[in-house]
Amino acid sequence: MREFCSEFECAYPSLFRKGKVNQAAFEDMECLSEDTFIIPHLSMVDIGKMDTYLAQREKVYLFEYSMERLDEAVRPIAESLFIKKESWEEVMRKHCISRMTVSRYRKAALLSMAMVVDSYMVWKAQSLFM
Repeated sequence: MREFCSEFECAYPSLFRKGKVNQAAFEDMECLSEDTFIIPHLSMVDIGKMDTYLAQREKVYLFEYSMERLDEAVRPIAESLFIKKESWEEVMRKHCISRMTVSRYRKAALLSMAMVVDSYMVWKAQSLFM
């Protein structure tokens, strides 16, 4: 997803200018802004591409934001599983842990990440509708 976003940003810089899309809105991991979910005013031809980009960029943001907030014991396991796409056996060997520990850390990571996504969605809804 990150690769798609980077390639899109390089390929279509004019769409960001035309749509008044703030690319930096997703870079600040400490301060969310309404720029993370703007609806750009673009032609019908361009809006589909930009909508796809913004949806992917939001996913990348939420993934990176939630990974940064994981407990230090859980983060290396989550990185191995979710970023490096290592098998459970590889993770067990690499981190010298049991299958049960991989399972517990994976579950802890997913729950923590879900809480971040949930709180973001609540904030987004409040910002949009209140």
